[in-house]
Amino acid sequence: MLLSAGLPLPHKALVAEYGPDAVRLYFMKDIVFGQDGDFAAARFRDSVNAALANNLGNMLNRTLNLLHKYCQGQ
Repeated sequence: MLLSAGLPLPHKALVAEYGPDAVRLYFMKDIVFGQDGDFAAARFRDSVNAALANNLGNMLNRTLNLLHKYCQGQ
């Protein structure tokens, strides 16, 4: 579509920079199926970072609670 519109092709692919899982997560979570999607690189980065921070924070919280419960916090 870009070539037919006479627009330049992107030099970097989103998948090469962030990985396929991050791209899949964003498009499955933030873009409504069957409707036009509005993509913005800044929103993509914010969404991926928020999901990563939430998952890591949750894992760290659970790990620390288990350490406290079963290993006397050591």
